[in-house]
Amino acid sequence: MSGPLISIVILSWNRPRSTRSTLRALANVPAGVPREVIVVDNGSGVQTGDELMALQRQGLIDRLVLLPENRGTSPGYNAGFRAADPRSSFYTKLDNDVELLTPDWLKELIGLLDANPSVGIASTEIVNHVGIQELPVIRLETGHQVRDWIGCPAGGGGMTFRRSLYEDIGGFRENYGEGLLLMPDDLEFFFRVRERNLKAYYAHAVHSRTIDRLEETPASYRAFKKRQYFLLRTRYFDVARRGDGVFEPHLVSVEAYPTLIHPGQSISVRCSIAAGDQRSMTLGCTVASATNSIADCSAIADLQTAAPLSVHELSLRIPPTLPPGPYLVKAALWRDSAADISERLADLVQLSEPIEVAARDSAPG
Repeated sequence: MSGPLISIVILSWNRPRSTRSTLRALANVPAGVPREVIVVDNGSGVQTGDELMALQRQGLIDRLVLLPENRGTSPGYNAGFRAADPRSSFYTKLDNDVELLTPDWLKELIGLLDANPSVGIASTEIVNHVGIQELPVIRLETGHQVRDWIGCPAGGGGMTFRRSLYEDIGGFRENYGEGLLLMPDDLEFFFRVRERNLKAYYAHAVHSRTIDRLEETPASYRAFKKRQYFLLRTRYFDVARRGDGVFEPHLVSVEAYPTLIHPGQSISVRCSIAAGDQRSMTLGCTVASATNSIADCSAIADLQTAAPLSVHELSLRIPPTLPPGPYLVKAALWRDSAADISERLADLVQLSEPIEVAARDSAPG
């Protein structure tokens, strides 16, 4: 009896509804090749574990790995690939909030890899991912139409690669340090694929979509996700500085001075931006209270990024009516200057150290 050609690993953590939707889409959309589905639960509660075991009994999961605690995304995916059938030749990493849309999707991705030995990663094209959809479509010599990962690497939509490549690289990097659970596994793996002179592409004819909006998830999960993104951006997204690929520009640090001011005065906000190339971007900043209440003030500037790092300074006037107390300067970076400013600045992207707004009748210092 022949085994699976490919092993799909899905990571779960306290979102059984999303995992269930992803698994049902997998069952309903033909893969086109023999495959197995492995779900790794990263230390969720008992209820999630029970629901996953029920899905396994329904035949939606071939192998279920239950980890005792949340060890982070990279250890979770690695645990799944270690559990893979030894006969499979390819691996797929699939987020548990992605639905496949194209029949024979794995057959198409494997066909892209087989026809192009210089391609290390083939992934579905996420149709509701703005960054991916803005990438140009190119045609390979084999006739495949693709979008290049360079500019917007995002591996959750079924990034597929040879098992031999995974083993040569040593799997997803796990040693990111304390506190980081939402690890940049796909980005770092992509970086090491590029080191081997291999390409990564989104297959233009193979579609998927994300099914979860962050604002629709439970408040505890939103808080966790935003904190993890903050750690990623401020501590671990340094690959763009290395000059080996073109990555989305991102804020590295935000500094505000002076740190003690009166209402009605202005502060200088200095933002360091890492980038792999020159991009037209919009930078904005505002102040937020300890409860994340956004003040009625903002400073906005259009700018050009530069590789590997550029520094930009904005002047932000503090409203005369702002109550005294501690505040954080919140900065955001985005591509569309016509985007809704209040919505952009409501996102947790990067924060400064606290500043103190003094009472009107007191003197700073």
